[in-house]
Amino acid sequence: MLFERPVHEQAIGIEFLKALNRCFTPVAVGVMVFGLILNPDLPQWVLGTCVGLVVGALTFNAMSEVYVVEHPALWRKVGYLRVCVNLAINAAAYVLLNRDWPIVWVLFALGPVAMAFYGEEVGETFTVMGLSAFVMAGCLYWQGTSDPQAWGAVVAEILFILLL
Repeated sequence: MLFERPVHEQAIGIEFLKALNRCFTPVAVGVMVFGLILNPDLPQWVLGTCVGLVVGALTFNAMSEVYVVEHPALWRKVGYLRVCVNLAINAAAYVLLNRDWPIVWVLFALGPVAMAFYGEEVGETFTVMGLSAFVMAGCLYWQGTSDPQAWGAVVAEILFILLL
């Protein structure tokens, strides 16, 4: 291929993707599953939606790894797609679980780190951070929260994500 990246960069990219699957996917699944187990009074539709998000995330991330192994030249594009899809899944989980399981914010710490692996420019990582911060603050605003402690917690969580 004319625009194919060097083989060593592809091999490193595939290993990044596999490492993220081994490390980040279990963390994300654990955060969501523990949130569901430890909050038995969640509405059935929230429980069902979150189970669907977990199954969808596991399936998508596993299949994207298989795809990249078969098409190594596309590792970076698949990585970008993974960040976008996982950010959407994390946002949905955050909106659904934040009131009952506030630790769900940790999901937003995963996306910027993943983008730092896949991305070619620092701005891409900061874009993912900004989107994460927007969802977190927007959710709190949408819930009508005026509690300064809740807003302070969200600001502290966003700052932590920025420090990663």
